[in-house]
Amino acid sequence: MFRENDQPEIADAQQIEQQVLDSNAVARRRLIEYREDSQNCEHMDDAEAEAAAVDRSARIMDQWETKDPVVREKLLERVGREMMTVHEAPPAPLNSKEMAPNELGAHIDRDFQTDFNKGQLREDDPRDALETYLHEYRHVEQHYEIQKSHGFGRQSVDPERASALEYNRDHYIEPPEDYTEPGADRLQAAYEGQLVEADANRFASTTANNILEGRRGLHDMDLKESLVTSDGDATARHRLTAERGGRQ
Repeated sequence: MFRENDQPEIADAQQIEQQVLDSNAVARRRLIEYREDSQNCEHMDDAEAEAAAVDRSARIMDQWETKDPVVREKLLERVGREMMTVHEAPPAPLNSKEMAPNELGAHIDRDFQTDFNKGQLREDDPRDALETYLHEYRHVEQHYEIQKSHGFGRQSVDPERASALEYNRDHYIEPPEDYTEPGADRLQAAYEGQLVEADANRFASTTANNILEGRRGLHDMDLKESLVTSDGDATARHRLTAERGGRQ
């Protein structure tokens, strides 16, 4: 049972929660989030350029086998530059630092900087680091589209998407600070479901999957070449042994 003096705080929290949910509903109406092409912004209409950027990114991430976190950070930044060749938005400088385990990254638009939990740079599996980086890059691209929609580049921007992104930015739903508080689960769901976060999550997951699949393809190709070389060497050894045996 709630104490009597808790009631105003609970009522305020419920009111705030309802307001952010209403704001999110408006953004959803302006851009159907789960439409198949909803993440295909105007910079993704060149399938050839996109495939080339993914291929180059796969080759970049193939170097993740290094144990040096500084090198790994630079690899992610190189992936960001590959994304720029498709999405136009320049990647924000990466600021890796120690952060709470549940804080993976954050884009600070006013400083044009991406904070990044450096613990991910110590993981041998690059998926978490890559998805976090791509998620934050998508936020950079979102802000870039909003800025263009008010300036010289407005003719090249999808006005519906830019308007929905801007509305969501101005009515952004922060995640709960205390997950034990009443309504924290609903607020977390609203945070994850809002347009800018859902869009960033889908972009990060899809793009990371494509890049890492390409990386696995490179490994498979290297393995096949290694096997072919090994088989060729074995055949040559057998022939040489047979020839030597015939001369005895």
